[in-house]
Amino acid sequence: MIPVVESFKFTQDIRRVSFGIAYPQLIFYGWEVNEKDPFYVPKTEEELEDLGKGDILPPNPAKIIIDNVRKKKGLVLDKKIVKAAEA
Repeated sequence: MIPVVESFKFTQDIRRVSFGIAYPQLIFYGWEVNEKDPFYVPKTEEELEDLGKGDILPPNPAKIIIDNVRKKKGLVLDKKIVKAAEA
């Protein structure tokens, strides 16, 4: 079983690796709730000590799924992009 979000690339990867000979037949099996908060930011002193702050936070799986769906739909992402940097 694989998440629906990952199934889009899975089909392309199988076709590429098998040179177009094989293709997967995917069947929807059910829903599973992702309990993680996609917008979690550590606030207490203990959380900051364990996880850090700013850009060094570990990747959040729920936020990654949201960003991938937004990118696929062509929606705006909240990424920091530097167009011109000066020292």
